[in-house]
Amino acid sequence: RRQIDVLCLGLANFISVFNPERVLLGGFLGSLMAAHPERIQQGVRDASFGELAAGLTLERAQLRSRLLIVGAAEFAFEELLADPAGTAPALTA
Repeated sequence: RRQIDVLCLGLANFISVFNPERVLLGGFLGSLMAAHPERIQQGVRDASFGELAAGLTLERAQLRSRLLIVGAAEFAFEELLADPAGTAPALTA
């Protein structure tokens, strides 16, 4: 319960500053969201500034255990992602 209360307060502060339309929770926080979605949504609404959380969507990230695979794929393309124009092959006329 304490972890959920702290999560709700942290999310409410984030929402009050940045006013996002959607927040995705991954890892342990995603597990909390899956276990107690109504409690977290209500806690965030109660702690948020004004009506900022009214249209907010809170979701659990869908990658879950596949997140490391995405990170490994990103590592393979690290050079390309760092400098897309510099790693493109030269066009010959």
